[in-house]
Amino acid sequence: MRRVMARAGDRHKPLLITEIGVASAGIYPSAFDKGRQGQASYLWRALRLLVAKRHEWRLGGVDWFTWRDSAAPDPHCVFCEFGGLFDAGNAPKPAWWAFKRAIAAVVR
Repeated sequence: MRRVMARAGDRHKPLLITEIGVASAGIYPSAFDKGRQGQASYLWRALRLLVAKRHEWRLGGVDWFTWRDSAAPDPHCVFCEFGGLFDAGNAPKPAWWAFKRAIAAVVR
């Protein structure tokens, strides 16, 4: 991506990572279904890496896929329904607490 940006004269522009995430469950088997603890672990590791590399990679921001699980299945996505940091009833999942810890570490 950086090579393409450099060729376009945008070498120093920040990158926005507009969507990362995995699910805490799934209706069908998927590599994106990590379970509740696996989702939290993935989020923690991803955010820690991105925070550590934010200056080197010139990152302007990162967005998690979705804040809340969907109340209805998505016929086009086998993991999207369970990708949130909160379940469909708005209860926080382990990934929410991992998110808070990762963000708190950045703000200190």
